[in-house]
Amino acid sequence: MQFGKILVHLKLELMKRYLLVSLVMLSATVFAQFPPPQNFVYSYSYISLDDYGMCAGEMLEGPAYCSYFSWDEPDTTGTSASLDYYNIYITDLDYENEIIIATTEISHEVEMGIIGHIWVTAVYSNPNGESEPSNIETNTDLPISLDEIKVPESDLVYYNRETQLIEKRNNKLVIKEIKIYNSNAKVLKQSRFELNKLSLIDLVEGVYILEIITDKKVFYQKILK
Repeated sequence: MQFGKILVHLKLELMKRYLLVSLVMLSATVFAQFPPPQNFVYSYSYISLDDYGMCAGEMLEGPAYCSYFSWDEPDTTGTSASLDYYNIYITDLDYENEIIIATTEISHEVEMGIIGHIWVTAVYSNPNGESEPSNIETNTDLPISLDEIKVPESDLVYYNRETQLIEKRNNKLVIKEIKIYNSNAKVLKQSRFELNKLSLIDLVEGVYILEIITDKKVFYQKILK
């Protein structure tokens, strides 16, 4: 009787191992069927204020960013599926809000700057499927060149030392957004400026650059806190 229980136990163990090996082989087969792109690279360039540059076949007037995506084709010798196109994905630094920003058959350019994670996948047909992501590139900042910053003849805003607020001067331009950069051109604060005020109480003393986006154009202004 005991011997029979041992045989049943051995059979169950063998079945478990067989199923595990089968799943591993099936997973490997599926991944091999839709091989991913290789050596994905993301880069970008900054076109400064009153300057011009090419992006995605068009001439852009700065300030603007142009993002570039390139990769090596996947090795499709081991699959019968047909490679149709590529999807370029981005998500924020917390891996939320994943979106496809482009569907393309070749390397790609787009007029935008990206902060977050970026990767590319390959999409196949016959059978239909999408590959695992390529290597993931991460960009955490979008610096500008401080040497290229141009300050308007009359400042659009001023810094009130008593209240530690940036306040709008009496002018007709509508300020849509303000970005604050430190001396290393890193964005420290960003505001829609809906109340025409922006607090700097959380920033240390120093020199800052304001990127002021109005309904007409973009201005840059230096302030001292």
